[in-house]
Amino acid sequence: MPLSMNKALLSPLFALLSVAGNAQQAAAPALAPGKWLQAARARLQVAEARHPGNSVERAGALNDVVKAEITAEGPTAEVRADAKQAMSVAEAATGRQGEIYSSALLNQANLLIMLDRPAEARPLAQRVFNLCAQHGRTLTGASPVTNWSQ
Repeated sequence: MPLSMNKALLSPLFALLSVAGNAQQAAAPALAPGKWLQAARARLQVAEARHPGNSVERAGALNDVVKAEITAEGPTAEVRADAKQAMSVAEAATGRQGEIYSSALLNQANLLIMLDRPAEARPLAQRVFNLCAQHGRTLTGASPVTNWSQ
């Protein structure tokens, strides 16, 4: 499939990522991307102190850091490494199921889109949709990973 068609198919999904985040972020006043990143890194430090290892809490906090890094810094080598770590921790914490793993998949797919590699991003996005279907859930609201419904 031509690159332009992949971008056209994936654009609506990744438009959702620009407003993705946890419920607290959605309710909070708008902050500069750098401030979101600082706050996400602080939450990660707390999660790592309270829930070390491959915990669900650490996986969620890592995903939040990656989302903030993508917005504030773009697809740098550090952000790509953090995204891989977030996926690894999410998989170890929850397996290849659920919202945390889906969030990690979408972060990775978003990075691939930013790197102009939509053909590699599409299978990751499809896996998220498949996870929703497997669990009888639909995608609602601003983000497929923060607003799963039964």
